Amino acid sequence: MASIVSTLVQVHVARLAADGWQHLLLRRRDDDQQYPGLWQCITGTVCDGETMLAAAHRELSEEVRLNVLQWWALPVIGMFYDRARDALEIPVAFGAVVSSDAEPTLSEHAEHRWLALDAAFATLVVPAHREGTRMFEHVLTDSRREDYERLYRLS
Repeated sequence: MASIVSTLVQVHVARLAADGWQHLLLRRRDDDQQYPGLWQCITGTVCDGETMLAAAHRELSEEVRLNVLQWWALPVIGMFYDRARDALEIPVAFGAVVSSDAEPTLSEHAEHRWLALDAAFATLVVPAHREGTRMFEHVLTDSRREDYERLYRLS
């Protein structure tokens, strides 16, 4: 019987530019064994004894080395079937706001792009990454942002 697990995090990074919010997308290297060339947000596995938020901090630090101004818990559920483990995987999504001049230092990816929501949505393939990006833009721009801050802002 399949199990339901949550051992992954995804981190959506955004910065405020003159024309609105930009979202960081990363392209996996062409020699990546799992998903060569795929555009994505930051993703990673939670280590034993690590909280989801600690894993998000670590993955962001390892993959792009950016300083975060605000952390958010994103109210979005993305899931997929992991055939290797015969499990339904439900990653936990976080948002990270960085300074408007932030530029990543890549360690695991071939390139990056800062894109407005529509371009990011058109570039991303994984539904959970698309929905997480859309939700992060929503909580950052909606007229009820103060309510969202009370509910979902972590720092």
